[in-house]
Amino acid sequence: MKILSWVDFLMVPLWLIIIYTGANILKNIRYRNDPTAGLFIPALTVKILGGILLSIPYQFYYSGGDTITYYTTARSVVLVFLDNIEHGWLIFSADFSNLDFRANFIINEYVNKGLSFPYWNDPYAFNTSRFFIIANALTFNSYYASSMVVSAISFIGIWGMFRVFYRQYPEIKYRLAIGIFFVPSVFFWGSGILKDSITIGLLGMITYACYRIITNYKLAFLYVMVLIFCGYMIYIIKPYIVLGFIPFVAVWVGINIRRRVVNPLLRFSFGPLLLVLAFGFGYLLVSQLGQGRYSVDNVLTTAVIVKQDLTSGYYYSDTRGSSYDIGQFDDSFGSQFRLFPTAIITTFFRPFLWEVRNPLMLLASLESTVLLAFTMLLLFRGGLINFIIVIYKRPFVLFSFGFSLAFAFMVGLTSGNFGNLVRYKIPCIPFFIGSLIIIDHLITQNRNRLFIKKALEKQSQPSKA
Repeated sequence: MKILSWVDFLMVPLWLIIIYTGANILKNIRYRNDPTAGLFIPALTVKILGGILLSIPYQFYYSGGDTITYYTTARSVVLVFLDNIEHGWLIFSADFSNLDFRANFIINEYVNKGLSFPYWNDPYAFNTSRFFIIANALTFNSYYASSMVVSAISFIGIWGMFRVFYRQYPEIKYRLAIGIFFVPSVFFWGSGILKDSITIGLLGMITYACYRIITNYKLAFLYVMVLIFCGYMIYIIKPYIVLGFIPFVAVWVGINIRRRVVNPLLRFSFGPLLLVLAFGFGYLLVSQLGQGRYSVDNVLTTAVIVKQDLTSGYYYSDTRGSSYDIGQFDDSFGSQFRLFPTAIITTFFRPFLWEVRNPLMLLASLESTVLLAFTMLLLFRGGLINFIIVIYKRPFVLFSFGFSLAFAFMVGLTSGNFGNLVRYKIPCIPFFIGSLIIIDHLITQNRNRLFIKKALEKQSQPSKA
C-alpha cells in the first residue's frame, strides 16, 4: 500500500512545529534548572526519527507488515467517522467480549465500499489500532505525521522511566540516558505505529507512577489512577507484559516497606513476612487479571501455543534466515524452566554474528554483541558475587533486573525467529541495560571506597624507622 501522500507534506511540518513548540515550553517550565534538561530535546528527536525510519524496511524490504496494517485499519475507521459519526463510534467502541453484530454489519457495508479493516477480527490488534485512530484523526490520515505523534506520546513514558533511574543515581545520568534513549533497537522498533511504541511508553509511565507512590504518599491517589489506567491500556494490548510486571513491582514495594521499619528486631522478624505478602499480593493480582489463555492455569500451555504460532508463520521460513530453536518444551513448568538460561541468552545476546542472514539481522547482531561484551566485562571486573550482592541490596535494581530477566525468558522461549524477537524484547531492554549500568557504577564505587580506605589506613600507620 502506498503510504506517502500529499497530506504528509502538509501535516509533517505542522506537527513538527507543534511537537517541538510543546516540548520546549515543557522543558523551560518543568526542567528549567534541571540537570537533565539538555537531554530532553535530543532524546525526543531520536524517538521521532526512529518512528519515521521505521517505515523504510516495512515499505521497501517487507513490502507490508504490522505498521502498515495498523495504519490501514485506523485510516479506514477515520474515514467511517467522516462518513457517519454514529457508525464510526460503533466500530471504534466495538465489544469483542461478545458478538457485536451491528458493528460487524457496518464493517461489511464499508468493506463493500472499498475500505479495509485487516485487524477487525483480532481483538488485541484492533485495541492497538484504537490508539492510532486518534493519531490519524489529528493528522488527517497522514502516516508519517501520525507516526511522529505516536512517537512523541510514547516518549513521555520513556522520559518518565529515565527520571526514575536518574533520581536514584543522578551522577550517572548520561550513561543511563544512553541505555534508555539511544539503544538503536529501542528507539527504532519502539517508535512509530507499532504495538511496541505504545507498550513501552505505557510501561515507562507505570514505572514512574510506582516510584512516585513509593516515595511520595501525598500524591499517591493521582499516581494510583495513572497506574490503573496505563496498566489497563497495556493489558488490552499485550496482557503478558503487565502480568509479568506486577510480581516484581510488589517485591519492590515490599522491600521498601520493610526498610521503613525503624526497629531492627521488627525489621528482621517481619521482613520476610512482608516480602511473602508482597509477592503473594502480586500473584493474586495476576490470578485475577489473567483470563483465558493468559490465566495462571493456562499460561504454560499458552507458551507452547504461541511458540507454535510464531514458528509456523511466514517470517520463520529458513529462506529468510531468521529462525532459531532453543529446544523443545511442553506445558510443564520443568520443561520450560530448564530452558531459562538459553532463553535469556537468546533474548539479550542473539543473533550472534555468525547467525546473520540479512541486513536487519546484522544491525541487531552488532547491538547484541556490544551488550554481550559489556555484560561480560561487568562480570569480569566486579565478580559474580558482588554482582548478586548489589542487586539484592537495592530494591529498585532487584525489581528492574528481575523484571528484565523474567520478560526476556518469556520472549526468548516463544518468539521462534529473530524478526519477532528484536521487537518483542523491546520492553525489557531499557530495564536490563539500566540495571547493568547501575550495578557497574555501584561496584566501581565500592571498589574505589575500599581502595581509599586502605590508602588512608596505610598512611595512618607509623612509619618504621
